Parts: sequence; C-alpha cells; structure tokens
Amino acid sequence: LVLRLLRLSDIKDMLAYATDPEISLLGMWDPLRDHQDAHDDISQSINAAKQGKVYPWAIEHRREGRMIGRIDLYGIDRQAARAEFGYALNRDYWGHGFATEAARRVIKFAFEDLKFNRLSAECLPFNTGSIQVLKKCGLRQEGVRREYVYINGHYSDLLMYSILRAEWEAHNK
Repeated sequence: LVLRLLRLSDIKDMLAYATDPEISLLGMWDPLRDHQDAHDDISQSINAAKQGKVYPWAIEHRREGRMIGRIDLYGIDRQAARAEFGYALNRDYWGHGFATEAARRVIKFAFEDLKFNRLSAECLPFNTGSIQVLKKCGLRQEGVRREYVYINGHYSDLLMYSILRAEWEAHNK
C-alpha cells in the first residue's frame, strides 16, 4: 500500500466505495450521492489538512495505482497529545489485510512523528471486520457508549477502543 494525501483526482475511486450503503453504515456516515459530493468531501478534507485539523490519506493499492480506501487521523488535540482515526475500504479489498496495514502505519506516524500519547477509534458492535483490525493493531476496548447512534430505525451501541504510546512501544520493540 501507499498512503498519500487525498487529491481531487481520487473522486472516481472514492465513489466506488463511498456510495455503498453498507460501507457508509459501518462508517456511520451518509453515502455519497454523486461526483459533487465526492469533490466537496475531498476539498473540505484538503482544506482541513492545511489547517492541521486532520490528516486525510488515500489508501492506494501500489500495483494498481488507484485509491481503494481512505484513512483519517482526526479529533486532534495537540495539547493532550491525542487523536482518533477511522477508515473505509472498497469492499473488493476487504479481508486482505489492507485496513490493518494502513492503520498500523497511521498509528506509527501518530506515535513516532507527532509524538502523541493516545489514539482511539470507535466502531459498531456488528462491524466485526473493524473490531479485528483494531485488535490486530493493539487497540483494546475501553468502553461502550450505550445506544449512542441511531441507525436504520434503532439505537445502537458504539464500541470505544484505544492504544497508548507505552503499549504500542512495548508491542513494537
């Protein structure tokens, strides 16, 4: 994989996964509708990145040379040395370790380059793929936000995961 900043030329590849209702459900965002939605999303992310509010990366398949997903570092609190991260991947690439590889790189960047102390991520209890990715990356479940999100006509819990720099360093020696 290659992790690189998003660019407007990613619109077509982003639409290939971001219009998928299941992927948006698991990511807890509304599916993109069209080219303009993707353009606006990428433009807003690029502008937020310039302000240091988010690190939005395209997950690019090295051999294919195309964006297959996205991973963002957001909720950045530099004073508290913490952030959150989240990702979405084209379903054609699920189950091949790409999300885990991308997440590991972002975690390493956050701890080594940004010197953060804590990273967190949230996911739905039925998102078993993401739960496995987070566990493989060393995150531990630290809590449950009970009936925190309203999805498909009912309330759902939200699982909270985190990893501390000391835990990551001990695991990566």
